[in-house]
Amino acid sequence: MRNRFAHVAFAVLAAAVLVFVLMRRDSPVAEPESTGTSTMVEADLTPEPTTRASSSATAAVSVEDQVDSAAITTTPAPRYEVLSPEASAYTEGLLDVKMTLHTLVVRISAANSDWDNREETDARYTEIEAELVDVRQGLALLEQVLQDQVVPPILQDRHLGVDGPVQHAGVLVGLAGAVLDGLRLPAPDDGSTRRAALSDFVNAADVLNRSVDD
Repeated sequence: MRNRFAHVAFAVLAAAVLVFVLMRRDSPVAEPESTGTSTMVEADLTPEPTTRASSSATAAVSVEDQVDSAAITTTPAPRYEVLSPEASAYTEGLLDVKMTLHTLVVRISAANSDWDNREETDARYTEIEAELVDVRQGLALLEQVLQDQVVPPILQDRHLGVDGPVQHAGVLVGLAGAVLDGLRLPAPDDGSTRRAALSDFVNAADVLNRSVDD
């Protein structure tokens, strides 16, 4: 009786051990828990390149701003010189001279063109002659205006000198007279003398304009 009971107990114990072993083999292996320390380290390491790049970009922008600010600060401001009333009046007077000269050049050139093409323009000798006389008088008046003009002391020698506006205006008066004289030449003159004088007149007008600009 006792032997039978011992055999039964042993069989039950063996079955329990077998079930335990099978259950242990089938159960999933638990993953090792990650420590808080390793997570913190990964979190700290991941954004570090972005932070450094951002810091570098910010530093570059700051340097550029400093360079631009320095350039703006060190650039010298433009300087403007205010003309005195005397110099301003002189400048305005020279501008009037140039405008008047331009008008006279246009008039003398138009009169000569009309006379050269009188068959088409029906220009009359008396009209052309009167126009050339008027232009010469206008140039004489222009020369007088330049002589009477108030000139800043520093420019007086240049204004009245050999290469000054007054001298060139006098040359123009003489050339306008030469154009008029060429118109009055009798036949067989074909107008060549007048046209040559007109060419010299136009060139002298350019010289006067350059003298005024200088």
